[in-house]
Amino acid sequence: MMSFHRSGGFEEAMAKMRMDRAALRPDRRLTREPGQLRAGFEYLWANRRMRRIILMAVVVSLLAWNWQVVLPVYAVKVLGGDASVYGLLVGLLGAGAFAGTLVVARLTRISGRFFRVVMMLLAAALAIAAASPSLPFAIVGLALLGAAGTAFQIGSLTRLQLESDDLMIGRVLAIFAVVSVGTKPIAALLAGIITDTTSPRVAFAVGAVAMAVTATVLTLRRQ
Repeated sequence: MMSFHRSGGFEEAMAKMRMDRAALRPDRRLTREPGQLRAGFEYLWANRRMRRIILMAVVVSLLAWNWQVVLPVYAVKVLGGDASVYGLLVGLLGAGAFAGTLVVARLTRISGRFFRVVMMLLAAALAIAAASPSLPFAIVGLALLGAAGTAFQIGSLTRLQLESDDLMIGRVLAIFAVVSVGTKPIAALLAGIITDTTSPRVAFAVGAVAMAVTATVLTLRRQ
């Protein structure tokens, strides 16, 4: 056992000696100073790719990823189910999220095409949920919603980290977190108003239209 530890330590030391120190990035520490938050916003907004991701996150958080409010009413009033049906739908969202994570994990590059496809999938998922005549169709829509929504979150975080400078990455990710989480109360209010005044189908349909418009805008800007 002792010889094993010695061998591992020797190999670790040799590996460190063989490292190309010129390729290492220096650890630059940021000191506290006034205006750092404003500088973070300005830095993010000046980068077209990061700016686009933040704007997409606002739309997704407000109009597409608000199922926590819509789904309980959807399960009862649209599908005619009870707590067990609601639990099934939430479980399907989780299963879809797991599948979406596996798909993104296999990607080697997060490009503009990735976000266009994800927006289209979100639009399709919400449209299926909105027009679903029965539980089997709702199952497909919500599983796809979980997969596409999770793929968007992971892809956005990955792209922001690759685009950001080391000194700005903390502020960029903080802004993304504020956009994704901080808009939840507004999203819940909007979803609640739409669901209460019309129906859960309309709430999902509004999200589907918003995602379709976003995908169309991304496609036109690319062309």
